Amino acid sequence: MLQINELEEKAYTIRKNLLNFIYRIGMGHLGGELSLVEVAVALYYRFMNYDPTNPKMTDRDRLILSKGHCSETLYTIFSDLGMYSMDYMVEHFETLNTSVWHKGHNALHAEEPQIYVAHKAYPKNENGVSCLVLEVKDTVYFHNGTRYNYVSGEILSNQLYRYGYFEMRCHIPAGQGFFPAFWLWMSSKEDETPCWYNEIDIFEMTGCKPNVTTNNVHYKFTCPPENGGNEYKEQPCNYSDGYHWYGLEWTPEKIIWYLDHKVIREEDNIGWFGELDNKQGIQHAMRLIINFALKPLNDKCPPDETTPLPAHMYIDKVNVYQLKTEDCDVPVYEIPNFNTFRYGVKQSITLTSASTLPPQSDITLRVRDFVELKNDFTIPAGTEFCIIPSSCYENDIE
Repeated sequence: MLQINELEEKAYTIRKNLLNFIYRIGMGHLGGELSLVEVAVALYYRFMNYDPTNPKMTDRDRLILSKGHCSETLYTIFSDLGMYSMDYMVEHFETLNTSVWHKGHNALHAEEPQIYVAHKAYPKNENGVSCLVLEVKDTVYFHNGTRYNYVSGEILSNQLYRYGYFEMRCHIPAGQGFFPAFWLWMSSKEDETPCWYNEIDIFEMTGCKPNVTTNNVHYKFTCPPENGGNEYKEQPCNYSDGYHWYGLEWTPEKIIWYLDHKVIREEDNIGWFGELDNKQGIQHAMRLIINFALKPLNDKCPPDETTPLPAHMYIDKVNVYQLKTEDCDVPVYEIPNFNTFRYGVKQSITLTSASTLPPQSDITLRVRDFVELKNDFTIPAGTEFCIIPSSCYENDIE
C-alpha cells in the first residue's frame, strides 16, 4: 500500500504515461482523463482489494467507471500494474468506425500464406498524424488445427457500393513478398446469382517491384468459371517514398484510375472485356477492401529471409463518393466554410477572396464543368488544393 508521497509520484507517472498513450492512439479526452488520475491512483494503489495477477479473484473490489470517455486513464493504470503492455493497449484500442468498416478475422484469401486477424488492424499516431495501421508479422498462429506463419490486418466495408469515386491516402512499405491492395470485390460467393465474379483493383503492389503499381480488373459473368478474363496494367510509382493518393472512378460507362489525383488509366466499362459474349461490363455492387497481404509461397516473389518483418501500411484517409444525379446541375458561387462544405461533385465552382482556404489543409474539389478562380483568391502556404473533373457524386464516407 503506497503512502501519500508515493501516491503523488505514482500520479505523476500515470499522467506522463497517459499523455504518451493518448499521443500514440491519436485520440482522447485529456481534460476528464487527467482529472481522474488522483482518484483512480488512490483507489488502485491504496484502497482497493484486488490482485493484478489474478483478475478473476472472487472477493476482489470492483470499480465501475460511468464516464467511458475517460477509460484511457484506467488503461494506463492497468499497463502500469503489469496487466497489459503499453504496446498491446495501443494496438487493441478501437477507433475504427464500425458502422462503416469491419476487420477481417481468421480470414484467408486464395493461396496467400497469411491469416488475417483483427488485432493487426489498429490505430497509431505516425509522425504526428493519426492513422490506421495494417501490420503483417511473421509469427505462429493456429486456427482450426492449421498452423500459419504470418498474420496480417485487413478492413472491409459493411456496405456494398455500385458506382462512385473511391480514394485512399496511404504509405506502403517495399519488401520482398509484400502484396498490399485497395480493391472492390464481389462474387456469387456472397450473392445468390451463380457463376459471376467481379473485381476492380484500385491498386496492388508487389514488393519485388517497389516502383510499380498495378491496376487490374477481373471478371466472370457466365458458367463455366473459365469463361472470364483479367486485365492488368502497370504504372510507375515509387509508393514506398511516402504518402500517396490512390483513386478510382467507376460509372456504368467508364472505369478511370488515379494516382495523386492524376488520371493514369481509363477504360470503357461496356464492351471491352475481350471475347466474352456478354460484354456488359462490371455493373454489380461490390465491397471495398483494404488489406496487407503476402505473395503466395509458390509465387516468383514470395516472402523470404530478406523480407523486413514486421511491416506496416499506414492509412491516413479513405473517401467514398457515390454516383448522384439530382443536384449536380447547380453552380456554386463561393465556399465560405470549407469545413462544412458538402464535398460532392458540383456543376461549376467560382471562388474569390470570400472563400478562404484553411491553412495547412488538404482540399479536393470535384466539378463537372469548370472551376473559376478569381485574381484575389489565394492558397495559403502549406495547403494542398486539388481540382478533379468528375461525373456527379455524393460524398458517402470519410
